[in-house]
Amino acid sequence: DRWLPDWKSSLPRPCVPEFNCFPLRGYFDRRDWPLLQRELSKLREKRHQVEYLVGLIAAKLDARAAAGLPSREVVDFGGGRGDLALALGWLLRERGRGEHLTVVELRREYIDQGRRRAEEAGLADVIHFEEMDLRHYDRPFDVAIACHACGGL
Repeated sequence: DRWLPDWKSSLPRPCVPEFNCFPLRGYFDRRDWPLLQRELSKLREKRHQVEYLVGLIAAKLDARAAAGLPSREVVDFGGGRGDLALALGWLLRERGRGEHLTVVELRREYIDQGRRRAEEAGLADVIHFEEMDLRHYDRPFDVAIACHACGGL
């Protein structure tokens, strides 16, 4: 599939969830193998989720393009550390697409991690992180993603 991330050779380290999970480092340092195994399992599942969602979103973007509809602004509401946005942003750039992604998130530490990762991946011009409640987002957008945005609604 043309939209499937190549986790091993294509995506830079900041775009791969397993390389950016801070608790993993602590579990490894403490030799807490059961917690380390649990977190790695969750991150492998996250990889599958990101792959699936990238495929769905890419199909939506392709369909909009085929219909002559704009897709310049994509917003990920409740996007956390940007795992989905980083993988999607990298793939869109690799394919010469021009979409801009905004991640709207409440937690400051997630915003900081996401910004750092986007900068390290060379995607700071493609992915923007906004710290705010999604209910206050008032800028126009073409496509919305809201996988984890139901908590406060």
